[in-house]
Amino acid sequence: RDQFLSWGGGLKEGTILGRLRDILAQRAEGAGNGWTPARVDQEARRIHEGYWGTYRSATHVLPEVPETLEDLRARRIPLGVVSNFMVPGGIPDLLGHHGLARFFGPVVVSCDLGWRKPSERIFQAAIDAAGVEPGEILFVGDTLAADYIGPMAMGMRPLLYDPKGAHPEIRERIGSFREIGAWLAG
Repeated sequence: RDQFLSWGGGLKEGTILGRLRDILAQRAEGAGNGWTPARVDQEARRIHEGYWGTYRSATHVLPEVPETLEDLRARRIPLGVVSNFMVPGGIPDLLGHHGLARFFGPVVVSCDLGWRKPSERIFQAAIDAAGVEPGEILFVGDTLAADYIGPMAMGMRPLLYDPKGAHPEIRERIGSFREIGAWLAG
């Protein structure tokens, strides 16, 4: 992890499978167990399948999220997703799994792009995918640096999802997804 985070100022992104392969290859080489690259790949894929199955089954969506998305769709507000995620195809899979894919247009995922938030590169990819000016984008997220400061630096309108009230100093914040509609009206 430390090695990977040292690349690209800590904003380069890879995949969980790639990290597993790297770890297993390093360990196999150090142990002298004779694992071939094919065996390393096979074991990395086996671990990844178990990880993803467990992760996917443990995800949930708050009841207010589909309600809010329905409201925004009724108001003809286009939506997209920008996510730091290390499983290729994982975000579209989770959106489909939870019946939310129909609400979203562009989906920009860090492992597909190679850069994670708050890198300018992922935000620029999202702006390009949206096809609008940055100031027309309300960027909602739950992490101060990645989802508030980063989008603000790119000219977007950030809105911090802060259900625990950890950042009272931030005026542009909400405690519930139901509050997004009011921010769009205001």
